[in-house]
Amino acid sequence: MNSAFNSDCLDLSTTRRGLLRTGCCVVCSALAPKLTTGAHAAARYFDGCFITPEGYREFLSQREEMHPIVDGLFARNRHFRTTGDASIDRDLDRALGVVADLFSVKPAFGFYDPAKFQDSDEPESLNMNAWATQESTDIPGTRGTVAFGWDLFRKEFYEYDNSGMTIMAIIAHEFGHILQGTHGYLSRIRTGNPQKSEINADFLAGYFLGTRKRQNAALQFRKAGELFIRLGRSSEGKPKRTHGNSQERLDAAEAGFRVAYVEKRGLDDAIRAGLEYVS
Repeated sequence: MNSAFNSDCLDLSTTRRGLLRTGCCVVCSALAPKLTTGAHAAARYFDGCFITPEGYREFLSQREEMHPIVDGLFARNRHFRTTGDASIDRDLDRALGVVADLFSVKPAFGFYDPAKFQDSDEPESLNMNAWATQESTDIPGTRGTVAFGWDLFRKEFYEYDNSGMTIMAIIAHEFGHILQGTHGYLSRIRTGNPQKSEINADFLAGYFLGTRKRQNAALQFRKAGELFIRLGRSSEGKPKRTHGNSQERLDAAEAGFRVAYVEKRGLDDAIRAGLEYVS
């Protein structure tokens, strides 16, 4: 594991509430392109971290609850999917706000049930997806949409990291995609090589992590590095992969981390550095 994450090993005594409160994060879930089958023509619902127009229409038809990133997103909306723990809900509220404020984005955010995206051979739930789209909901003041698969949330929290760090890592990567759209370069870097947008989002997520380290030098991030490696493995050896492999994802996040923590550069400089990185 590279030095920035290896040297900042996660303190296992840190509470899950404490980690969520800091808004620590760094990566995204690996999303395989998805084809539906059946009597009708195949409809691709997911392409990397993005949902296709067909998939977005399917998502809207499910009438999942979406909300703006504001204080009390979970705590005040008990009909909305929550973690089941009021204190964790409050800390997740705060952490989402930290990511949104740093990246200056205002997406609508919510959970969804990936099991509703079914395939006769491979249910969408097996891919444990989270996704971003530049499509906006009808919620005033928001731009773009980020949704988190409920199965993915439970798997990360209960099987991998009950500190909540990997949850926030995935969210940070998705918010990075919203930033790409609001700054007008998403389509440009995806054209011809969709993987570039994912590597760039890893860079931005690493930048976020570095800013948190500057604000709290005691923070440690071994779980973040482990997540990059774990999710990158699904892309190993695939010629048409949409995400980087383990080393590429870790390297990109390390580069973003250095821009924030070592070079102490602002967001505009980080965006330029991230574009140079993928060029």
